[in-house]
Amino acid sequence: MATQETTRPPSIATSLWFVSLPSLEGIEAVTKQADGIELRLDLFPSITLSSLTQYVHCPLLLTLRSKAHGGAFQGSSMEYQQLLFALAELSPFFIDLEYDRDPLFLREIISKYPHIRWVLSYHMTKNKYDLPTLYQQMSRFPAYTYKIAITPKTTTEALQALLFTLHHSNISLICMGDKGSFARILAPLYGNKINFVKHIHSTAEGQLSLQDLSLYRHASFSAKTALYGLIGDPVSHSQGHIHHNTLFAKRNFDALYLKMQVSQEELSSFLPLAWELGFQGLSVTMPLKETILPLEPKRWGP
Repeated sequence: MATQETTRPPSIATSLWFVSLPSLEGIEAVTKQADGIELRLDLFPSITLSSLTQYVHCPLLLTLRSKAHGGAFQGSSMEYQQLLFALAELSPFFIDLEYDRDPLFLREIISKYPHIRWVLSYHMTKNKYDLPTLYQQMSRFPAYTYKIAITPKTTTEALQALLFTLHHSNISLICMGDKGSFARILAPLYGNKINFVKHIHSTAEGQLSLQDLSLYRHASFSAKTALYGLIGDPVSHSQGHIHHNTLFAKRNFDALYLKMQVSQEELSSFLPLAWELGFQGLSVTMPLKETILPLEPKRWGP
């Protein structure tokens, strides 16, 4: 496969990983296993502000995800605003703020608490979306990062999301679902400011685990990390990512090996994107072994 030198943003070293928790259970055990903790307050049995005060000294991201965005909070807009103001009074490091709220409310709370790192978020719930327009609209509000969650229908769509991340600053683009899992690992390499993993229970579809972070050695990501992968359909049964990444670690080789489900229909569009993102080699399994042969290498890159 042809390769190229992909220029990655210098923010790789400052990309943060949060362990997402649906309750306070286990918070002490994971405090030092990632860069921060996201408390999904909408999944809590009940929200007691006093119970949070002892944890705000650590990098804490407080999230109240509404049902419209895939969460469990069903309160009114006024109740949401009141809770967000109450959470801001606790002065946590980070607070998630849903973008499609009253613009006056957004500007008021952001300006009133400038010391908080605001994560302005939007979860795509429709099949079609316009990332450039949404990002431009969200950028009108000052924020630490603009978090946009999508559910790619294909692996190629997930690669397109990574390219978008590469060319836009202060973004955190989260790929949900099975087709987006591999992109969650790669996202910090292309500029994601925040990323999420689970401890025991998932709080979002396609979420990685703390064990995954260890396997892929996220702490050693760099602008020179070499990318390799397995493509085929299906690939879920493959253990290649375990064997390769374990070997990379033993030999201190700065590289990642991921498995990606690629259909025959999308292969011709997948390859140029993989090249543009800097992949240096691919293992090919069924049913792509014959499909890939007629594809001219010049279509993948120069």
